[in-house]
Amino acid sequence: MSKGLKLPLVFIFITLFLSIPVLFYFYTKSNNLNNVDVKGVYSEVPTKPGVTIRITSKGGTWNLHQFLCDDKDACLKSLNIGKSWGVVSGGITNNYEFNIAPNQKWDPDFKYIKLFVRSSWGSMSRDFVPTLLNQPDIVELETISNEGVDYNVILIPLDKINSDAANLVDFRDF
Repeated sequence: MSKGLKLPLVFIFITLFLSIPVLFYFYTKSNNLNNVDVKGVYSEVPTKPGVTIRITSKGGTWNLHQFLCDDKDACLKSLNIGKSWGVVSGGITNNYEFNIAPNQKWDPDFKYIKLFVRSSWGSMSRDFVPTLLNQPDIVELETISNEGVDYNVILIPLDKINSDAANLVDFRDF
């Protein structure tokens, strides 16, 4: 009687032990079907008020130059003309965001902010091409030559920088 009871128990134990990997496979497969990740879909909702500039660099270091100008024509005469408002630098990055808040205490004589991105010192020279993302009617895209190199320059009227959140410009070096 003891041999007759042990044999079915051993058979049940071996069957359960061997079925665990099969059950685990089907369990993980069914969970992956419920969590489908769609590739290539991107939804963008600006979160900060003002103007957001994005920079993507795959080639090395970069500088985002910002100049305040009182007149559009004067601003476009030279690359470095105007009052320097600042420089933001970085390295290899994907969608680095720089925000220009609407509550800046700019001198009322200034009417425009000029923005451009170029390679940092010691880095291979690359072109940063801007793409206007939304509200293209408030941004002006211009080209200025400096020492034989053409730079894509963005002019934004200061009175258009308000509390409405907007991702306006995306600079990329590829």
